[in-house]
Order: sequence, then C-alpha cells, then structure tokens
Amino acid sequence: MRFVMSDSGSASVETTKDDMHDSQADFAHWQQLAGKLQVCAEVIEPAFRKADGAALRHQSYHRQHIAKQASTQRRSCHVNYVPRPIPTEDITLPDDLLQLTEKLAENAHDHWALQRLGDGWTYGAERNDPQKQHPCLIPYDQLPNSEKEYDRNAAMETLKAIIALGYRIEKDE
Repeated sequence: MRFVMSDSGSASVETTKDDMHDSQADFAHWQQLAGKLQVCAEVIEPAFRKADGAALRHQSYHRQHIAKQASTQRRSCHVNYVPRPIPTEDITLPDDLLQLTEKLAENAHDHWALQRLGDGWTYGAERNDPQKQHPCLIPYDQLPNSEKEYDRNAAMETLKAIIALGYRIEKDE
C-alpha cells in the first residue's frame, strides 16, 4: 500500500497484493484500510489544491504549512484502530519479577518526567497543556497510587510480553 501525492496535489492510495501478506484476510484488511485512507486523502486533497496556484519559490513553504493542517485533519479521520497487544493472560510472573515491576515502574516514570522536563514542562497542581504544567512531575514515591498503578501495569505487561515471546529474564548472581 502506498499513499501517493502527485505534484499537482492530488492524493491517492495504491495497493497491490504483492505488498501484503498472502492470506485473504490480511489482503481484505489492507483493502479496507486503504479505503479509509482514501477518505482521509479526500479530506486532505483540497488543502493541497489551494497551494497549486502559489509561485514555485513558495511551493515548499505551502506544502509544509498544508502538511501541518493535514495532520490536524487526519486526526479527525476515523480509521478503526484495533489494538492487538501480545496475549499475556496466561503468564504468571514469579515473585522476583513482581518485585522488579516496581523498579521498572519507577524507572518508566523517571524517563517520562525527564522527557517532559526536557520539552519545557514544569510542575503544576493541575494539568495545563498550554502552559506545559503537569501534577505528576514529582518523584515516583510521591505520586498518587492511581498514577503508580498505571506505571506498574505498563511494567508488568512488558515483563509478561517478554516471557510470552519466549525470552527468559534472569538476574546475575
């Protein structure tokens, strides 16, 4: 499947069976997705047409600007995203890995906080996206239990997925 944008600004989606898995189900899935992307392309294409009359020296600027507009419009296109996580329902973590979960949760929070701080966010009593303030920019041990649980669940599911994929996690003695 390819999303094709011509120099004239028209958009299209091309699919070939060679680009997809052999199974009919996969082909049907990709065909359905291609149809939805075509709808998105029809939403985006008029924005590109507006740039067609611009002088060549401004064409790059217009395309970048329109790409930003298209990005916003794409969010409103209703592509049916169906999450397919690795099945972990049958995985039971041993006690030593359950203890590791808390360390990983704290580490994940610290990485998230570093990224936010690096992006200019600061602590705020309430979340305020325009002012880049977030109440969870605090040490992990000071987080409310609901926030810790979110990080713990992500860490635990990651450990379970590693095991479900056939890997072993062992601590060096």
